[in-house]
Amino acid sequence: MYIKIYLVCLLILLCYWKHLCMTGCGCKRTDGFQGDINGLYDELMSHYSEIFPSGNRNAGGPQWYAYIDSIASRLSRDEFMIYHQFYCGVSGSPVDPRRAERGTIQRNVIVKDLNQEDVLGSYFHCCWPCLCDVMKYTRVEEHTVTLRDGEFTHRVLTIGDPCSNPSSFPSNVDSYTCESGLTQNGIRTSSGRLIYAVLHDPMDNESLQETNELCEERLSTDPEDLRGGMGDIFVRLSLIHT
Repeated sequence: MYIKIYLVCLLILLCYWKHLCMTGCGCKRTDGFQGDINGLYDELMSHYSEIFPSGNRNAGGPQWYAYIDSIASRLSRDEFMIYHQFYCGVSGSPVDPRRAERGTIQRNVIVKDLNQEDVLGSYFHCCWPCLCDVMKYTRVEEHTVTLRDGEFTHRVLTIGDPCSNPSSFPSNVDSYTCESGLTQNGIRTSSGRLIYAVLHDPMDNESLQETNELCEERLSTDPEDLRGGMGDIFVRLSLIHT
């Protein structure tokens, strides 16, 4: 009888441990973070109305980045990078980590730096056309922030600051606060370009090939001929100040 009780208790413990691993609690993840990733996502989303007072997050990547930058001093490196998994900078859409159980939310991309050199990394996205627009219309740079555990240099995705010409904004974008030709609720790199997302480390898989296959037609389409989708809004915004 004692053996049966022991086996039942062991089974319960194993099931509980599996639950912890799936939710990110108490189980070491491949990115080195030990904690509740879903909880971090929910915490960030609790500030949505603060980040987007109008409720409109179209092309709101710079506002997501700026908010996370504003709390950077109390974040570890792992927490900082994980927070930047929770939104698609192109569309402004939240990216719930629980969606990974139903489909792909991260793929490899190649983005050019300011010297036109190719840089391989990965990007968290809401839908695959955003990957194409990341590769075609943006540049990757390095940027340093001060975190709880010290200074941290990471790779960021940038566009020219569209507040240089606010009258050219797409009508369905209103999350940018413009003053004197600059975005006030955004962070710029040393080059003066506006950060809209983070380029994460590349994944060890074949997702770049998948990205290229998905994007073949979109990458060859003239911006004026793009029709529909959140990425099209971002493209128009990114071309205001190249």
